[in-house]
Amino acid sequence: MHLKSEKRGDTLIEVVLAFAMFSLVAVVSIAVMNSSISGAEASLELSLARTEIDSQAETLRFVHEAFANNSEYANLWNRITEQKADPAKLPKLDATNCDDLYYDNTGNTIYTAKAFVVNPRYVVNGNEAGKPDYYENTLIRAVENSATTPPFRPAVVNPRVIYINDQTNLDGTPKTSDDVFAESDDDDLSMDYIHVGAIEGIYDMVLEDSDSSAPKSRHYDFYVYTCWMPSGAKRPTTIGTVLRLFNPEYVSL
Repeated sequence: MHLKSEKRGDTLIEVVLAFAMFSLVAVVSIAVMNSSISGAEASLELSLARTEIDSQAETLRFVHEAFANNSEYANLWNRITEQKADPAKLPKLDATNCDDLYYDNTGNTIYTAKAFVVNPRYVVNGNEAGKPDYYENTLIRAVENSATTPPFRPAVVNPRVIYINDQTNLDGTPKTSDDVFAESDDDDLSMDYIHVGAIEGIYDMVLEDSDSSAPKSRHYDFYVYTCWMPSGAKRPTTIGTVLRLFNPEYVSL
């Protein structure tokens, strides 16, 4: 006598248990993926911020070395060091909100610290008659509510200097063909992105170390700082570097 084996389906409890296990695995997998993506994005933002910091530091070194070796870029170096700040007016570096560096009406901001950036794509020495060359194109100062200088503002994504292919003057007037092509000896380069349109989340400051026994400053400390709010973070990230450049005029005394 042959007995048939009885077949039965999964019980409701087994189905619910299987669905719960699948959901748990899916949630853990998504969490791991999100964590990996966030980590990669944070690493990319950090790399981009360091690139901007290095660009500022190397440009400052270039101007300093040119001035120290054969007095090239003397006007530009003097204009940069004129931005020396009062240590009591520096903004807080442990900002709980990057916006406070720009809009804090009760404390110090980048404007009280005479913050600036240098444009590594358009380094010109300038002269007294051509101040816009280094005040609007090469040495860009943080001037609050200015309509003629590129704005300093909090970073939207990561710290960056935004370059534009600008065919108008900074005061809004159209450039003539002579103005455009005078910016470069190579006509092909005259249309490149060499102007600064905005500065987001990065700024330079300079402090002077003076020697009361000497007529010249001993050295200048340049602080290049960044501040931005990483995606999904509750507090901003602030990184920077300090660059000490000795005053050639003091060394030669």
